Amino acid sequence: MYHHELPDHDAWIARFKAFRDWVQENSRLPENDPEGGPEDTMRNWLDRQRLAVADSNLSPSLEAILRSVPGAIPRGARRKVAAPTVFPPGNSRLDNLELFYGRHGRLPRFSGTAPGEKNMYKYLNATVRVRYRRNELDAATLYRLSKIPGVFTPRKFTRSGGDTPSQPTARALKLQQADTRMNDLIEFCTTNGRIPRSTGNGKERMLYNYLRRVVRPAYQAGTLDEIAQKRLSAVKGVLTPRKRSARPAEGIAA
Repeated sequence: MYHHELPDHDAWIARFKAFRDWVQENSRLPENDPEGGPEDTMRNWLDRQRLAVADSNLSPSLEAILRSVPGAIPRGARRKVAAPTVFPPGNSRLDNLELFYGRHGRLPRFSGTAPGEKNMYKYLNATVRVRYRRNELDAATLYRLSKIPGVFTPRKFTRSGGDTPSQPTARALKLQQADTRMNDLIEFCTTNGRIPRSTGNGKERMLYNYLRRVVRPAYQAGTLDEIAQKRLSAVKGVLTPRKRSARPAEGIAA
């Protein structure tokens, strides 16, 4: 017996039709693409359906529809799939990143659904790559990370001979500008003992907008670099706006 049918039958049928049309147009099943894209999305959807079939979590009617595409469901009896291995307790995030790459053969993705993948993606982009650009990684960590292809820069920006492009890409320049603004913000806050104000001069207003539109949303989303977070936390009210005290209404005694 299957445990449950997918919650939205119409949505499933729509996804299946898109999948079927893609297979007919390309004369093959979709494959994983490290850079993402429509084909990678199709493949992730197919993998989820295969797991659902293996776990008896897809209704027989939907399974029959899926099997109408040759090769969508491998031949053979149904079987239970072992639960994905979770990260061992006590592992460092670097240990887990190495384990993730060894298990999946790729770097974590923002849209990934593997256990712990979103946390690994945040660690990779908000900590590893930021510290690498700032030369803040120690030799032992650099050595371990260098064994993971593409870990220092996004894959589509790498060259065949290494992890760093021969010339700075537009993305790399943009990231360097972000680092410069972050350093300027940290210096302003620690030097003046306060956050930048919207009424300040040109640079102060720029830092105010950067804090409000970029830094605080990143902090709330959990993607702010840890080192920057610790340095900014030294000044009260930088990451979390101070609550304004309520003023008594006119004519009412305080």
